[in-house]
Amino acid sequence: MTRQPEHYARSQYYNFKVVSTTSHSEQQTEAVRRFFEEVWNRGDLTVLDELVCMDVTYEDRVWHEHKLPGRRRLRNMIQEVKHGYPDFTFNLEHVLARDDSLVCMAHWTATCTNQGDFLDRPASGRISRLSGMHMFVFDRDARIVEITCYRQPTDEERSQHFGWEGL
Repeated sequence: MTRQPEHYARSQYYNFKVVSTTSHSEQQTEAVRRFFEEVWNRGDLTVLDELVCMDVTYEDRVWHEHKLPGRRRLRNMIQEVKHGYPDFTFNLEHVLARDDSLVCMAHWTATCTNQGDFLDRPASGRISRLSGMHMFVFDRDARIVEITCYRQPTDEERSQHFGWEGL
């Protein structure tokens, strides 16, 4: 007896368990929202344990040679930035996620005041306003495996590394 292809297509759906009715894009969008709101804006670094893989990589394209491997390094980087800019706040403008992709893009604006030592320099008191995008790559379990940040430099980064004073 020969089975029709339709039979196989239908029969594979009989014995499955629904784990979640949330689509991939909704899971990705929620993870991105939590990354900015809970981790960055509220400073709850424990949320990283839920959102990102242990071997996540983070790359900030302002610093091309710096690719941070691992959740611990990501956590340390966030702590360093928040030390220099305790009021660093992201405003999530747009999130683009599709069900057929493991990549999610987030456009944001941010404000921050340099109130602590940063980049081996004392606090300047300068307020920086910047914008940028983060590209998040997810695994099949909706955990973040890679983050790449494309952004403007802060005023302190401009003055120290690019020699642009008084901006």
